[in-house]
Amino acid sequence: MTLRIVHSAELKKRGRKMEKGTKDMEAIMDWGLASGNEQKIIKFLDKLYSINVDHPKIWEKEIFDFFSQELIVPYVIRTSIKEEDEEFLELTKKIFFNKVFGNHTLIWDSNNCYKNLIEIKESIKVGTKIKEYLPFLFMNNCIIRRMFVKRTDKEDSRFNNFGASIHPIHCEIKKDEEILGYETVYFLLPDGDVKYPLKEWHKKISKEWRGKLKDKLGGKKKSNSKRKPLDSRLRHECFKRDNYKCLDCGATKEKTILHADHILPVSQGGTDELDNLQTLCENCNLAKSNRYWKGGKDNEEKVSETRR
Repeated sequence: MTLRIVHSAELKKRGRKMEKGTKDMEAIMDWGLASGNEQKIIKFLDKLYSINVDHPKIWEKEIFDFFSQELIVPYVIRTSIKEEDEEFLELTKKIFFNKVFGNHTLIWDSNNCYKNLIEIKESIKVGTKIKEYLPFLFMNNCIIRRMFVKRTDKEDSRFNNFGASIHPIHCEIKKDEEILGYETVYFLLPDGDVKYPLKEWHKKISKEWRGKLKDKLGGKKKSNSKRKPLDSRLRHECFKRDNYKCLDCGATKEKTILHADHILPVSQGGTDELDNLQTLCENCNLAKSNRYWKGGKDNEEKVSETRR
């Protein structure tokens, strides 16, 4: 099989199912980049974007040099009333590892990788966060580092033992010696021979995560300030992607007023990222109201009731 862009949509979908939006939720999760090298990744994408597509030797070298030397370490953090969740762990493995270490022959194609990286760069330009593409970046990091080891390790000693891994750190959430829940951070490690500052990363990630949970579950006061209008360039990108027609009824801009609608409403935590926007006509947008709902007759993600 050929390696293609894989983003975190499946992980996000699983997270939405786990979130209840109340203090009685069973679990809540998030993911991000533990290694803190987001700016390096963006700088690499900028440089790659500036290279002419007709100079494959140049951009192939840039891709190989970056992924063979850099370490991209994603993390997934989960807080739950249950101590362990094998289903969630298997899902994480599936998203980050199966396409690299599954029971199949993986074909790494430089042209395909280049095209996907350019797509990622263009998506980031209009507001999508780098975290959405961590599975794809992580997979390429694993594969190209292994290729680099193969080139440089003449005796194949390190190549034969090379292995990416998932490293969980578990802890209990207590109050007055009472266990309230469990927190697990899964670190996705692209090279098993490297020493990572996991304790330092875990401390920082856990502190930031608990701060977010406190705001989410503690009833953070709503601001009375008006929401900023959607950036006009982002609205245009949404319309352009959806061919200037309503995704639900098919109405075009010639027949109605089109809206760049938030799939998950901003009031429920939705963002202005392109993957959270969809083109709806005025009538369909009014019918949708303030609920999580994705247009399209064949879309399985439709939700018929307002999320709480």
